[in-house]
Amino acid sequence: SLTNQEIRIGLGDTQDDVEQHVMFKIINGTIYGSVADDYTTETIVNFGSISQTWHSLEIKVIAGVSAKFFIDNISLGTITTNLPSGTGWSGVLLYCSIQTTTTAAKSFNLFAWEFWQAN
Repeated sequence: SLTNQEIRIGLGDTQDDVEQHVMFKIINGTIYGSVADDYTTETIVNFGSISQTWHSLEIKVIAGVSAKFFIDNISLGTITTNLPSGTGWSGVLLYCSIQTTTTAAKSFNLFAWEFWQAN
């Protein structure tokens, strides 16, 4: 079940909502795109509900311009504000976490992770 849990998958410091990051959040079955610039503001977009099946999640980041979010090769939206900048978050190419608000055991499976950089 996707209830009573929060999953975070992305780049940077995804433990804190305002630290530098680009990530997906799945909170109680609703998926969000999230970015933050290491100050006080997180930009978060609600992409709606997600089923409890295998999905391909993709984030295309153009430094200083945008973060584009995709599920199963379908574009969900683009965030252009509060993007992280500099090199402070560049050493964390993958961060995953799951938190639960109940005593029930929760888990998620990460099948593959790819990181591409283009000039």
